[in-house]
Amino acid sequence: MFRSLSTFGDHLREFFLYGRQAVTPLTEKALRNEALLLYIGADVRDAAQIRRQIGRNAMPSFDVVSKVNIQEVKNAVDQAQREIQQRYDFKGSNATIELNEKDHVITVCGPDKLKMSALEDILKQKLSKRGVSLKSVTFEEPQPAGGDTYRQKVVVKQGLTDDERKRINKLIKDTKLKVTSQIQGDQVRVTGKSKDDLQTAISQIRTSINDLDLQFTNFRD
Repeated sequence: MFRSLSTFGDHLREFFLYGRQAVTPLTEKALRNEALLLYIGADVRDAAQIRRQIGRNAMPSFDVVSKVNIQEVKNAVDQAQREIQQRYDFKGSNATIELNEKDHVITVCGPDKLKMSALEDILKQKLSKRGVSLKSVTFEEPQPAGGDTYRQKVVVKQGLTDDERKRINKLIKDTKLKVTSQIQGDQVRVTGKSKDDLQTAISQIRTSINDLDLQFTNFRD
């Protein structure tokens, strides 16, 4: 909900002038709700009319995101840990693979570099089998962790970085298609009047950016 009629009017004017790309999804939702609930100076029918206008003014769009299903990461880590416990070559090694779900970080521990390399291979195999793209997983170099132990940090990516969002934004602008793109949080929203142009934009992104695991979501007609 908006704090005042003035704030509501400002957002509504931006929406009318620039379309859906001018507001965030939450603001758009709030506009729809407020148009029904706010008394704006005439009668309730005016609010309903504004709500219909918002619907007509919205253009087709989609969001470019890079997300990982953390539950599948958890499944992969569990499977990797079970394999370690069952393998003879890891018996008595105190090797472990653990996931911090909150921070999206996997910690791999092993007794030496040879075992660390084997643990990395096991984890990569399990992640791939669970449908987790290795493009979204960064394996840092193993570091000595005291005694005869090594520790390796594996970062699971959730969301596009600032540089990646700018890169996608620039690519879309360079296509010269009749679409617009806007960075919103950790994703990029692409908007256009033509669905064909949006499909072409998706194809261009897929062809040009091979090093990121991208998903195209929130399609709106």
